[in-house]
Amino acid sequence: KMKLALAAELKKLLGIGKTPSEHAGRVLVVDGADVVGHRVVERLIDAEYSHLRVGTRVLHEKEETTGVELVPFVWEDVDTYDAALKDVKTVFVTTPIKPSNWDTYFPKFLKACD
Repeated sequence: KMKLALAAELKKLLGIGKTPSEHAGRVLVVDGADVVGHRVVERLIDAEYSHLRVGTRVLHEKEETTGVELVPFVWEDVDTYDAALKDVKTVFVTTPIKPSNWDTYFPKFLKACD
């Protein structure tokens, strides 16, 4: 029941069913492989959101079979930011499990989002 309620809320939040200019556009979830990020991705899939990109070091089978676009994303490698952010309108960021140098890389990522 909770899962369905979350999917409904995501549909409302992201504007699923509205015209393209009214919805959240392409959504990037980073890191889609960690516990929280993976759950966000699952809820977006459950909500039938079709403009989903997942940036991750590790690929998961479910996303590969649901039409989700997977892109390499490594916090410590700023060269992965541009490809992950291309044509993205909305970003879900989850804190890395082991946020070493988080204070160094997160500001760089925010700058790349501009």
